[in-house]
Formats: sequence, C-alpha cells, structure tokens
Amino acid sequence: MTRETPAPLPNPATIHRVAIVLPDMIGTTICAMPAVQAIAAAYPSASLRLFGFARCAELLRDEPVAAGLELLTTDGLGPQLLQRLQTGPPTQLVFDFLSTPESEAALVRAGVAHRVGWTSDSGGPGPTIAVPPPGESLQQASQDYLDFLVAVGQPAAPMPPRLHAASSTRAAGRQWLADQGAAPGPLLVLGVGGGNELKRWPLANYRQVAAAFEEREGGQTVFFLGPREAGMEAELRALHPTALIAESLGLDLAKGVVAGARLAVCNDHAIMHLAAALGVPTIGIFLASNPVEWFPYEPPAVHVVGPPLDCRPCYAEECEEWECNHPDLLTAVGAQLNRLLGSSG
Repeated sequence: MTRETPAPLPNPATIHRVAIVLPDMIGTTICAMPAVQAIAAAYPSASLRLFGFARCAELLRDEPVAAGLELLTTDGLGPQLLQRLQTGPPTQLVFDFLSTPESEAALVRAGVAHRVGWTSDSGGPGPTIAVPPPGESLQQASQDYLDFLVAVGQPAAPMPPRLHAASSTRAAGRQWLADQGAAPGPLLVLGVGGGNELKRWPLANYRQVAAAFEEREGGQTVFFLGPREAGMEAELRALHPTALIAESLGLDLAKGVVAGARLAVCNDHAIMHLAAALGVPTIGIFLASNPVEWFPYEPPAVHVVGPPLDCRPCYAEECEEWECNHPDLLTAVGAQLNRLLGSSG
C-alpha cells in the first residue's frame, strides 16, 4: 500500500468519535497514560474508545479513563481492530500508539479519516498525521505520547504518569501478603527483573538493600520476578532463604501489593513504572538504559545511574565489560534509601 498525502488537521468541533490504540508493554502503557488523559480532555464531547492488550487490562482496571477498555491480542491484531472499528458509527480520529503495519492497515480499511501515528519504514500504509519515532530526541517517554496531541494542534502540559489503586485492589494486596506469612510492619518492594541481564542489578546488591531496610525498619521485603526471571528464584533463595517472592503475579494483584509499600527499589522495568506511578517512594536503578527517556517521574521517585558512558543506552544482550554496573551504585542506592526513609519516617 502507498502512503497517502497528509490530511489537514482535524477540527475538534467536528470530531465525535475518537479511539486510542495503546502500546503492548506495561512500562510504555503507563508512560502513555498522561496522553490518554489529555486526549480525553481535548475532545470532551467525543465518544472515546480505548483499545489495549490483556496483559495491561488489569493494570488499568482502577483508571476512570480506561473504563470500557476493549481488549485485543497481538495474534490477528489487524482483523480484530478492523472488526471493532466497523462496529457502530464511524471513528473519525485514531491515535495509534502502537503503529504497526497491522494496526495501520486496519485503520485504513476501516476508513478512519485522521490517523495519528509514528513515522517508520515498516512497510505499512503510514499515518495521515505523523509523529517522530520514539527515542529519536531522547526525551521522556511520556512526552513521546503527548507529542501525538502536538501533532493535531492540541498540545498538553507535560505531566508524570499516575495510576490509582482502588481500596479493593489494596485489600487484595494486603490479603496476598497475609497469605504468604508476611511479617507485620513497613513493606519494601524490590523489582529485580529486567528485559535482559544487562538491565538487572545483581541480586547480591538487592540482598544488601533488603538487609539494610529490615535492620532499620523491620517489616518485610518482597522480591518481584516476572516471567522472564523464573530461573532467578534459585539464586535468590540461595542468597536469602526466607525471601518472600512475588513471581508473575497478575498486574491487579501486583498493583495492590506495591501500592502498600513504604519504599520500592527497582531496575528499569515494569515494577519500577508501577511503583513510581502509584506515588510510592521509588529508587529506579539504571544500568544500560537511559533515565532521561525512561524515568518520567517526580519526587518522591528518584533514579540512580552509573558514570556517563558513550554506549548508553544499550540494548545488547551481552557485554564483557558491563561498565554501567558501577560499584558506586550500591553506595548511591544506600544514600537514597536513607534519605527517603528519613523523609517519610
């Protein structure tokens, strides 16, 4: 399919049905939420449809703007999206945060007049209103999605991602902790997972953080592992035989547990985004990835990063030097831990 001549910007007064196709990852979905909220505010009289993926549905269950979220799967995405868009009156404007050839083709076949999406060479038909690809300007990821509003002449003020945890969600988290035999007192969440090994701070360092917290505050430490970290449980048990491990929890339950935490220390990964967006004092540890892009949060969330390196950000799976895992990071995390505990005590 050939790319179309760019269409004029949509007149908000003539837009009655708007849709948003959410990203398919947890961290990016959280980073996209300020833009979702801004789109809803920019088109208050329009009917808003939100399309997302099952892995994020539980994450957004307590968000008013996500009420009625329509679920998609990555397999057969195009036909699913086309069928949904052909149901009911025509959708006039779609913000395609996914921007894959499948989603782009579905929007064209559905006759969507204004399609806002990333520019790419993916072979799809492309958007009618183009947004620069994410990562090019090394700005905060949340701004990448707010740029969709800039592209249609409806810029919104930057804001950090925020999530809510309903009382029932928090109660479920407390019940899970009780069922695991968690000790009473303050809760420390350690998000030790990561997309690859180069983003994972060593477990031995996390064990030291847990020991420092438990000695100072008492209470309980919970280590979060995702599906990709299943093999880390044995290593963690060897370091901390009595560790309380939350492995591959549903996101609604994970949200309930994290929302009740006194503090979270996490690699740049899903639990870091979840904790920071919930307003939990969070220390994000950045090794190979870039906090300028992936830490769009404000205090009490903070990040630590090793020395400046020309190779950061890095998406390699292997590295002999691993210079971003600098020994001084343990000292920096300890200092932030003491500061946050002192300010919240």
